[in-house]
Amino acid sequence: MLRYFTYEEFDSPDVQGSGQMMSKDLILILESVRAQLGEPVIINSGYRTPAHNEKVGGKPNSSHLKGLAADIACKDSRYRFKLLQELMEHGIDRIGIGNTFIHIDIDDSKSPDVVWTYKKTLKCNKPRRTPDHKTKSHIVKACEAGREKIIRFGQQGVTTAGKPKKGESAKQKARRASFKARHAKNIKKGKMSAAYWADKVKW
Repeated sequence: MLRYFTYEEFDSPDVQGSGQMMSKDLILILESVRAQLGEPVIINSGYRTPAHNEKVGGKPNSSHLKGLAADIACKDSRYRFKLLQELMEHGIDRIGIGNTFIHIDIDDSKSPDVVWTYKKTLKCNKPRRTPDHKTKSHIVKACEAGREKIIRFGQQGVTTAGKPKKGESAKQKARRASFKARHAKNIKKGKMSAAYWADKVKW
């Protein structure tokens, strides 16, 4: 019985119950870290299916695919310091530091005693075009409340109605209204939703 976490917190978003694929050893370590830290530990990413790992731009050999990794949300530098201290005291020796998260893993197939930072190739909430991607026209690093998520959106090669323009046709207005109606529920979810960004950028 877990005290601080549920396995659902570690689910790959595309497969309900997949958090059960997580390493029990890693979850027990996180339970102990949470107890000693005395503050909430929010999991951004736990187990990932190959499809979800590709969607978020994960590496092909990501330890998330094995259930051996977790990304933890960091709200500020003080919390980051305390969390890093607890993780290292619990024997975590593979740590990646991002702007709004900390990655940890216990993957024995990779080099131990390493700490790395993530390149700031994408700025928070600044979408950009991806003309070379096979299916999606845009990418954005969505950042909100200490969470960070790579989202691809927009169908490649498909022209949308775009933002309202003076003198545009009734057909274009209808296309925009149709998109907003069909995706209203997901648009309301905010920055962590692909529909939100498609609406903001393409419609």
